[in-house]
Amino acid sequence: MDQKLSITDCFYDGWKAFLKFKWPAMGWFLVFTLVISIPTFLLPGPGDAQPSTGQTLLVLLLTFVGGLVFLIIGPPLIAGTYKFCGNMARGEKPRFSDFFAGFKQYGSMQAIFWLMVLAFVVGLIPTFVFMFSRMASGAISATFPLDILLFEMVNIGLLMILLVRYWLIYFVMLDEPLMGVFDALKRSSYLVKGNGGTLVLLGFALAVMSWAGMILGYIPFLPFYWDSIRDFGFFGLANVPSFGGVVTGPLLLCIFATAYLKLRQMKDSSAETAEVFPTMNDGAPNTTDGGPPKD
Repeated sequence: MDQKLSITDCFYDGWKAFLKFKWPAMGWFLVFTLVISIPTFLLPGPGDAQPSTGQTLLVLLLTFVGGLVFLIIGPPLIAGTYKFCGNMARGEKPRFSDFFAGFKQYGSMQAIFWLMVLAFVVGLIPTFVFMFSRMASGAISATFPLDILLFEMVNIGLLMILLVRYWLIYFVMLDEPLMGVFDALKRSSYLVKGNGGTLVLLGFALAVMSWAGMILGYIPFLPFYWDSIRDFGFFGLANVPSFGGVVTGPLLLCIFATAYLKLRQMKDSSAETAEVFPTMNDGAPNTTDGGPPKD
């Protein structure tokens, strides 16, 4: 019988791990947030009638180059972020070099990223169909398409529930670098088995916290962008920088990593693991101790 994951324990142990290493974690996430916010800071202010041609071209160029660079280095950096916060959850001091750990498995991390992109593109087809049907009927609102937004949120929520078995793929690949991508998907599915519903509830709670952090991060900048929000409604927030992720980013990933460690500890203590993955640790380094962060 599968042991049950405790959401309370995940939050408690994840919070302890975050507090232990909060300053280096928030420091690195602040640098990351500043880098990705460069195009936002270059956009025209609320009082500008129209941006200059040079300013517009610069923003477009940075956006294009930034997108291209992300496709090249983004997937392994995402994995590195998981590595960074995973070490925090283990009670190990995170290092800046952790962010680049994914480059050691560059091909695998790219494969995981594009598999996720493909799954989302296919899974969001209902949203695309609904959006184009609303546009064709002329019923879409130019300032705040609330119906499309709500439909998309429900679509994404259902898609994430369907994919819950593969939420741990990055952690598995980082802990078992010799494991192939499809074997890692099976391993993730095995770890989640019996606790999928609990992991969905944990993910929902983390998503609410993430949104709350993002909204609170908007507040200091709202007076400077109020005209943009007034004129463009919901879309006006696209011009507003938010630094809420500086705190919520490492905290939420730390809690998520704690859930992974607990699931792994549960499964690895089971005799069934040796039958399902008989060669799991043959030559593949396993850096996970499976326990909560150490005081």
